[in-house]
Amino acid sequence: MPSSEDPLESSALARQEQFLAGRSVSERRRELHEDASRSVVALVATVEPYHEIVEPLSPEDDDGFSRNAEIAVNFTELFLGRTTTAPLTPADLDQAFSAWLEAADNRGYTPDATVAVLGSAFASYCADTLHMRWAQVREGESVSFAVVAIECDVRAYPFDMIAKRLPTRETGFFANAYLVLKNRIAEAGVRGDA
Repeated sequence: MPSSEDPLESSALARQEQFLAGRSVSERRRELHEDASRSVVALVATVEPYHEIVEPLSPEDDDGFSRNAEIAVNFTELFLGRTTTAPLTPADLDQAFSAWLEAADNRGYTPDATVAVLGSAFASYCADTLHMRWAQVREGESVSFAVVAIECDVRAYPFDMIAKRLPTRETGFFANAYLVLKNRIAEAGVRGDA
C-alpha cells in the first residue's frame, strides 16, 4: 500500500482500483523502474484474461494522430516560451503539460485538445524510440487507442494516461511512463533505440 505521504502513488492506486472494478485479479505488485536520473514505482495488477481485439488504426486516425503530434511542437513553444523541435521528449511533454495547467490563458487549447496533442506526441516518441505503434483496442463496446510494442506485449494508453490526470492536475508523468515502457520492453528482450 502507498504511504500517506505519497499523493502520486495514492492517485495511481485510485485509478488502478477504478480500472480493476469488476475484473478478476490474480496478482498485484509494485515494480521499481530506475535509470540514471529517476526511480519510478509502477503498480501492476494481473487480471484474468478477457476478450479484447487489438487492431491497426484506420488511415484517417493514423493521419490525425500524426498531425496532432506535429501540433505538439507549437503547443510546447506556446506554453514554454521557447523554441522546441520534434521529436518532443517525455520531459518536454511534462513541462508543457504543467505549463498549460498553470496558464491563466490556455490559448484555445481545451482539455480534450491538450489530451489529443500531447498524447499523440508521446505515442510518436515511443514509436520512434521503443519500436512501438498505434493500435485500436476494443473490449466489448469500449474502444481505446494504445501505443503497443511491435515485438512483445507491452502497451500504454496515452490519451487515457493524460485525461485521467486532469481532475487531480497531476504532472511529471510522461517521463515516468516512458521509463516504465522502456524497461518493460528491455525485460522482454526487445531492443529499443533509446
